[in-house]
Amino acid sequence: MEHPASRQLIAEMGDALKLEVAAFPQLGKVSGKFGQATIYEIRHYWALCRSLRRLARVHRVDTVYLAWLDHCPRMFGLFGLPDVGLNYSGMHMHVSLHENNGAAGSRFARLTRSLTRRMYTRPNLRGVAVIIEQFAEYAKAMNLPGLEKITYVPDIAFIPPQAGRHTARSTLNLRDEDVLVLSYGALTGRKGIPALMQACQQVAEPQRLVILLAGRQEPGVTAHIFRERDELLKKGVRLIEWNRFLDDSAEALSFAAADIVWMGYCGFTGSSGVLLQAAAAGLPVIACQEGAIGRTAQKHELGPRIDPADPLAVVSALNRLVADSEFRRRCGEHGRRMAEQHLPVKFGSAICNLIFESARGRST
Repeated sequence: MEHPASRQLIAEMGDALKLEVAAFPQLGKVSGKFGQATIYEIRHYWALCRSLRRLARVHRVDTVYLAWLDHCPRMFGLFGLPDVGLNYSGMHMHVSLHENNGAAGSRFARLTRSLTRRMYTRPNLRGVAVIIEQFAEYAKAMNLPGLEKITYVPDIAFIPPQAGRHTARSTLNLRDEDVLVLSYGALTGRKGIPALMQACQQVAEPQRLVILLAGRQEPGVTAHIFRERDELLKKGVRLIEWNRFLDDSAEALSFAAADIVWMGYCGFTGSSGVLLQAAAAGLPVIACQEGAIGRTAQKHELGPRIDPADPLAVVSALNRLVADSEFRRRCGEHGRRMAEQHLPVKFGSAICNLIFESARGRST
């Protein structure tokens, strides 16, 4: 309810929009085993059951849209969706059923995958939106039970209205010849920051590089940055740290000033909003080879793809982008064309279509 998009919708709809707010459990610290995550799923499932029963006493419910099926997919697989007389649709964000994602691993991981796939087969789950295009393609090719319900919905590529590039770069005291490499978002271990910092010390023109680490750092990343800072300075690489959650103005300034967006993520196969933001800003990326990020970068020619564990590959990608401004421009133009398919209006239309189709299949 506090999200800016929700506040805007409520303001525009006024009295035409009737809201009923139910009490739901808060998501606490999530563990990967039979811990808090499982407890949360159980609590969320029963809270959903209770709130729908209360709602049905007052309103005629045509359909239910669950904005995040990930809250309790195992419970949906085990018990079904509440009230078989209702039709559901929803968004499944963190899909890990395609290719080798989750195919191996512990007995618990296999059980999770099995229950999640069973969720898709529930007859009153009429449609599922996913933002990972490769998963939608995989589901269609494999024709697994229930996975024919999947609809690919391009995620939103959005950055706040930008300040001018000249103003943004002046704010950061950048020279014309400087090349700013941006790493944006929550800076966790998977963001590949060590690979970036080490490669920047080995490029042909390190004195042209400026690294902007824009986002809250986890302790391990902060410790690594502290260890590498002096070596970067010796090589002439400038380091800017904004170790905090960025507001809209800081986010806009980051992308307006940047020349390259670092996405050499480690062991991450999901999609990324940062990739879409880079595309919307017309910026090239250095992308990991694996997962949705790598495939999207390859398909749309958004920039070099590297293995972050291969230092020579990272250095080579940086050297090319630093030296070749025309290559940076071409990758950025490819990104802008891709971003046109990720406009908020297209996302909204696709979700509304999904909801309307579910409502048409209503059995009560």
